[in-house]
Amino acid sequence: MFGEITPSPMALWQFVGAVALFASIAGNVASVVAAKGRKERVGIEPQPLEVRGVSPWVTEQQCGQMHKDMHRRLDEYGVEIRNLWGTMHKEDEKTRNMLVKALQDIERTLGRIEGKLENQG
Repeated sequence: MFGEITPSPMALWQFVGAVALFASIAGNVASVVAAKGRKERVGIEPQPLEVRGVSPWVTEQQCGQMHKDMHRRLDEYGVEIRNLWGTMHKEDEKTRNMLVKALQDIERTLGRIEGKLENQG
């Protein structure tokens, strides 16, 4: 009666992909429904809720002392930075003087070589 049907391999893979897609969607929906079902109301006792003060984390005296210490450290760092900056400038000037001397020596040597070449020619 009915002719034999042979699906193409592409159609078979499309069918398998569709089944996998629907299975993953169904799993996600089931997990969301289960999560909503688990929500329970949490009771807080005693009612009405009493809010009590908490001891301060630090006192005003401790805060003031930490502030002074921080300023002292920053001042020390400032002095150290100024000293390093001065040292860097001194080293920079020494390096420049050395380079100037080296370039002058090179110029003198090149002058001597040029003079010898001119005397030979």
